[in-house]
Amino acid sequence: MILEPITPNDVFDVAYRMRDQDFEEIRLPYRSESRRKVATILMDNLTGYYADGWTMCNDRGKRVAICGWSRYPEKLTRAKVGFFATDDFNRMRYTITKTIRENLDHWAQQRDVVQMDCQSLEDYDDAHKWIEFFGFKRGDVLPDWRDTGHNYINFSKQIAIL
Repeated sequence: MILEPITPNDVFDVAYRMRDQDFEEIRLPYRSESRRKVATILMDNLTGYYADGWTMCNDRGKRVAICGWSRYPEKLTRAKVGFFATDDFNRMRYTITKTIRENLDHWAQQRDVVQMDCQSLEDYDDAHKWIEFFGFKRGDVLPDWRDTGHNYINFSKQIAIL
């Protein structure tokens, strides 16, 4: 696996080709059925000063997954984390999972981030298990989150600063 710093083009490419369940979860808050529109919004979100992340590619350099985060401008010690992947994810699932697990806390510690949050569609059980594997704790149900008509679950993780 090749791990690279994230770029806007990486985000667009993976977002445009993301798995159907990822697209369903992510598109709802943006109220769009268009993969191109959602990919463009996610790409534009990366251009902020407080956004960063990794692109995970297969050994031939094909982009497979994005793990990104953005810190809240009003509270730089807190970050929102997101992940999405293409259908190639299952072939690299273990390597990607190990890489994120080994690096996510270290990234947060280097930047003095003490809390990470993520939100996931209430019925996306596979994602919830994966998020919890990284040490995130299931929190409140967010009814009709962002007026989507769907419930999401908030997950949170506390980071020990070294």
